[in-house]
Amino acid sequence: MSTPDLMPILGFTEADLYANRSGRFSEEQRKRLVKEEGGTRRSALGMGIFMTIIALLGPAIAVWVGVANGRENLAMTIGFALGFGCLWPLMYGFVAYIFLSRLSVKMEPRVGKVEGPVNIVKVIRKNYNSASNSYTEFSVYELRVGGRIFEVQAGLPNLMMQGDVYVVYFADFGSAHKPQVLSAEWLTKAGSMHQVQTEPLMADAKVLEYLKQGETLKAIRAYRALHKSSYEEARSIVEEIRLQMAR
Repeated sequence: MSTPDLMPILGFTEADLYANRSGRFSEEQRKRLVKEEGGTRRSALGMGIFMTIIALLGPAIAVWVGVANGRENLAMTIGFALGFGCLWPLMYGFVAYIFLSRLSVKMEPRVGKVEGPVNIVKVIRKNYNSASNSYTEFSVYELRVGGRIFEVQAGLPNLMMQGDVYVVYFADFGSAHKPQVLSAEWLTKAGSMHQVQTEPLMADAKVLEYLKQGETLKAIRAYRALHKSSYEEARSIVEEIRLQMAR
């Protein structure tokens, strides 16, 4: 599938792809990510407030039962005091804390890149419904490429040929959020020995300087410091830059 055909289904433009090739977000992508982060934070705040109210209902119930029973039914009063006055607020208060703590975590995504043959699979998942004590099954499609997994739309398997080689650019949120596909481009057909030439990696001046001196380890450290990447990713990219310099 050609790159222009991918644009509508994955929601990117030529300008987005150009920016992602350079390791950065386009202005439109940045606006979208900021908007999505705002929605996530509002949802977390709403759930945090709701769970806080639920947590405070427990002690209120315990007090009401205590006043209603007095000393006539001391066992019930003590039971409600322990259950609703102690355990209830601790349990729901902890859940509220989890939601509210997300407000202090600011997402700082970066542009990631993976390349390789694509594999799109349909995965069946389950949701637990506590009200009916049952599970509901639903399906999602996963795009697997270069050791990464992305959730994609159901129509993509009809457009992306299994085994074809693609480069996929994505928003990497670390452990805070699932990676999100930004753009992609087709490289070559499945099993083809001929690889379409892609743009050479953009090497930072400091990284190039260390590589010219033969200081590969220092080059990796410089790349990690500049791009906040993992060691494995930095080592792989620095090695690719070194090979390009040797050609």
